[in-house]
Amino acid sequence: MLSTMVAVIFMAAAIIFTINENFPNQFKITINYAKNGEPKFTFDIALYYVIITMTTVGYGDIVPTSTLSRISVALFFIGVFVFITYSFLN
Repeated sequence: MLSTMVAVIFMAAAIIFTINENFPNQFKITINYAKNGEPKFTFDIALYYVIITMTTVGYGDIVPTSTLSRISVALFFIGVFVFITYSFLN
């Protein structure tokens, strides 16, 4: 069970990172704690974003800012929660 959750977290971070890298204008995620310009959205920031979002803490330091990114992230996390719930029941 734990290995499934870790795998889902890493896959979610990889997918969000890949989409953000390949479509930066359409899929925009903003990092609000930038001090000197806008920092690069890296895999470790994507992993942090996934963990914080899945635990429903949601500090607001990394947020989706385009309509496509908001819809995609919402649908993606609904799918993740359904997958994890299904894994617990079986």
